[in-house]
Amino acid sequence: MVSHKLTYLEKLRDKGNDEPKSTLNYLDTMVKQYPYFQALHHLSWQIAHSNKLPEESSLLKSCSLHTKSRLHLIPYPNAEADEAV
Repeated sequence: MVSHKLTYLEKLRDKGNDEPKSTLNYLDTMVKQYPYFQALHHLSWQIAHSNKLPEESSLLKSCSLHTKSRLHLIPYPNAEADEAV
């Protein structure tokens, strides 16, 4: 059986679209508690990237250091073309 309820990280992602600064502050606190939880690093970077915040560069560096596979951090040329259409 598949649950259609949002997970906690999905709720944080959605909140990050509405309130990016406060969500990033909360995620920063969580990252300090759980420094090796790579999903928190990725979520922080994803929120900063989607909202074009100045913290994006430093969060990308932190995310790349704490991520096992960096392939999801590389923008695909097709994704940029799709966004332009």
